[in-house]
Amino acid sequence: MQADTTRTQRRAVPWLLLALWIGLLAVAAPFAGKLEEVTHDRVTDYLPSNADSTQVAELQERLPGGETTQLVLVYSRDGGLTPSDRRTAERQIERIAGEHDLLDTPRGVPSKDGTTLMYPVTSNEPGTDEKLRDAFVEDVRDTAASTGGLTVEVGGPSAVQTDSATVYNSLGGPLLYTTVAVVAVLLILIYRSPVLWLIPLVVAGVADFLSMGVAYGLNQAFGTSITGAGTGIMTVLVLGAGTDYALLIVARYREELRRVERPYDAMAAALRGCGPAVVASSGTVAAGLLCLLAADLNSNRGMGPLGTVGVLCALAAMLTLLPAILVLLGRRVFWPFIPAFGSEPKESRSLFAAMGGSAGRRPVTVLVAGTLALGALALGMLNLPGTVKQEDSFVDRPESVSAMRTLAEAFPRAPASPSSS
Repeated sequence: MQADTTRTQRRAVPWLLLALWIGLLAVAAPFAGKLEEVTHDRVTDYLPSNADSTQVAELQERLPGGETTQLVLVYSRDGGLTPSDRRTAERQIERIAGEHDLLDTPRGVPSKDGTTLMYPVTSNEPGTDEKLRDAFVEDVRDTAASTGGLTVEVGGPSAVQTDSATVYNSLGGPLLYTTVAVVAVLLILIYRSPVLWLIPLVVAGVADFLSMGVAYGLNQAFGTSITGAGTGIMTVLVLGAGTDYALLIVARYREELRRVERPYDAMAAALRGCGPAVVASSGTVAAGLLCLLAADLNSNRGMGPLGTVGVLCALAAMLTLLPAILVLLGRRVFWPFIPAFGSEPKESRSLFAAMGGSAGRRPVTVLVAGTLALGALALGMLNLPGTVKQEDSFVDRPESVSAMRTLAEAFPRAPASPSSS
């Protein structure tokens, strides 16, 4: 009777864990949906919090009409601007001034070599609304169009912010799809099963959804800075770390199914064997990410808690939800290579097995050789460039960066962001 009761209790555990996660998702859903509302890519979200420029920007946001959108329209022609080019520039500037509320009338500043003409444009029309700012920048770009060999580029701080926001907003699309595709291919190659690879991927998606709700809670409770880059990195960490933990757990579970008859007991043995290693791994990553709290940039400081949340949510899902689903599905989840109770795995001679065996036979030699190899690879740090420029954060060259380079060549002594005054 006691054995039957114990067996019934064990069968109930996976269902209870599944119900617990359903409840967690129901609670997290409203908060996860609001994460986009608190995700910003403003100047103050990236600059150091104690910098004078950050404090000025924050004051501008609080003052009525203090937040301005600063652009620089750059007109250039390699052989030199013609009178027709100048008239075209004047017409476009007049149209922009007529369609938008500018702080003052833009005045053209020609370069000494006659190849470039710049017009600083400043407006507080968008205010602090990022969507209105992006719409304003795009509208100015539509109006200031290149024609007849005349190149027109829109740069300046606000244009850079718009281009950066475009990149960060795309993280939720191409980056997510690419990450999922890569993880799916790896899981299919490793598991060689038409079904098994879906389970870790789905569980990682659940963990990512939960992390979005927790991230929103951090923002509301502690004011954690949430940027597009931060949320994108959090998703990648959830999928990457979660898949890594799943590979170890599933591998140990498969081994235990050959030695233990019941899936529940096999999973319990697998978790006892690999659980401490998974927890230690996630703890190390989480502790390392929390070191970003000491960073000067607000974006980097906020990325630390976000990454930590992602890793811990992945850990919780892989240690509870993944085992529950695998136990409920039983051995058939490994089809067509179902591990039979009492069977012996095939002996495999692979590079990784050889590496593991050599480490066991000659640990000191492997340790010294590995240290020397890693040390040699680390010497590349001596050739790292100095301060990373803002334009270096883009893989491609957006229009705002191209405009900055054109200005730097035509006005070598001018500030990077000339004002209209």
